[in-house]
Amino acid sequence: DGDTIIFDQFYRDFMRNRRPLNVIGSISPKKGRAVLLPSTLLHSGTNPVIDDCRIVANFVFETERLINFDL
Repeated sequence: DGDTIIFDQFYRDFMRNRRPLNVIGSISPKKGRAVLLPSTLLHSGTNPVIDDCRIVANFVFETERLINFDL
């Protein structure tokens, strides 16, 4: 309950340039859904609109090969 918002900047770039953030995507929660994104890509949860609370589990995976995320 409550979307995950994806922004157009990575943490390091944002801290260096301090440009305004732009939303590039919004992902609605759905049972069994997983989202894969670089952990340093700025993203945010939103407040639940139906339930009293929201529970999120975050995992950071490391890979031997670079995954190309086309933004």
